[in-house]
Amino acid sequence: MANSILFSQEKTLNLSSNLSKDLLGYALFTALSKSAVLLLLPILTRLFSEDEYGTYDLILCISAVLSIFISLSLESALVRFWSLKGEPYLNSEKFMTCLVTICLVGFSIILISFFLKRFYILFSPNHLKSLELIPIAISASVFQILFNLSNICFRMRREITKFSLLSIFYTISYVGFSLFLIVQKDFGISGLFYGSLVAGIFSLCISLFLNSDLLGLNYSFKLLFSFLKYSVPTIPGVFTSFVNARADRLIILHFIGLASVGIYAAVFTYTSIIQVMVSIFRNAWMPHSISALDEDVETRNKIYIRVLHHYLVIFFALAFLFVLSSGFFLGILLPPEYQSGAVVVPWLVGGAVLHGASCVANVGTVVTKKTIGNSYASVLSLISNIVCSLLLIDKYGLKGAAVGTFISELLFFVFLLVLSRKQITIKFNSLLVGFILGSYSVFCVWLTFY
Repeated sequence: MANSILFSQEKTLNLSSNLSKDLLGYALFTALSKSAVLLLLPILTRLFSEDEYGTYDLILCISAVLSIFISLSLESALVRFWSLKGEPYLNSEKFMTCLVTICLVGFSIILISFFLKRFYILFSPNHLKSLELIPIAISASVFQILFNLSNICFRMRREITKFSLLSIFYTISYVGFSLFLIVQKDFGISGLFYGSLVAGIFSLCISLFLNSDLLGLNYSFKLLFSFLKYSVPTIPGVFTSFVNARADRLIILHFIGLASVGIYAAVFTYTSIIQVMVSIFRNAWMPHSISALDEDVETRNKIYIRVLHHYLVIFFALAFLFVLSSGFFLGILLPPEYQSGAVVVPWLVGGAVLHGASCVANVGTVVTKKTIGNSYASVLSLISNIVCSLLLIDKYGLKGAAVGTFISELLFFVFLLVLSRKQITIKFNSLLVGFILGSYSVFCVWLTFY
């Protein structure tokens, strides 16, 4: 028994050490690759009015919603069933099955997207011309999905340098092409979508070239059905999670107006600094989370418990510091007409941290492969966000929308914690988790309303 406990502790410490190394490996590269939105933020908010920025954000929402159905969540299936112990032919078959399927679905939806111009009701009459950008936005999303699918193969093989350099290349290309089209060619907001499309095509080609060992004529319908059995139940969850993150835009549009959507979207983009940090963690954690499933139950649970507790302590400490320094940085990044959105920062930052924690809290659904549990959590989160937004936005404005987002992410996280405890009897430290979440919630209320 003693030897078993020591072996379990050694395994846990080894994984923590490897995770720390990967975090450092991803940190710089991911920060650079995810910096596109921050590089463009001070420029776009000075080139475009609040209405124009709001229009851009709404078109982005439409393309992002469709991208959920284009991808069919096959990326998650590829990650879950990736062979970590070699077997290159099997990984090639898995990759090609996902790649070809997404291509077929994606290009079909691009054709259908031409009909989306009819949904003019979401826009003011002054921005009807922007609806012509929807097919371009969808096309950009398709190539970005394909690029992400190809690039994730490097992450699963822990080829961090290749993964990161390609992500940085996409960022530089996107920013460069977008600014050239906007500033030099006067494309307006359409330059952002054309820039994304060109960057996605170039990045995909390079990624496929470097992954040439995975390419081949080995498509498998049997494998596809197996993948879809895993991934399709997650689509409602992914969809509702996305709608949950974006529903407040439509409610803000209805109650306050398009300019407020632009302000909210700009501040939301600023909080992507924390989202980048969360992304670094998720990138580093993903291969280890899968390898931990091969350990015995006790070791596996210890790994997940240790990672979640450390994540919450570190990231909420960062959240406190980030929020307190936001007044200074927002003054630099955003022009005066966008400054009123600063009140939503604490809630959006907390929501981002909680969303990242969910990739550890959902261990129960990963182990049991009952991914429908994620969808239940997402539906609960979506309903709570819509109800809170409808009740609070009319009275509190943008603050009400941000509070609704935080509450929905909190319920999403707690639901997954409870579900995991029920499915695999894993015991997280409820007192520690409750203290951290309670302290941050009180901090947000004090900072926002008093």
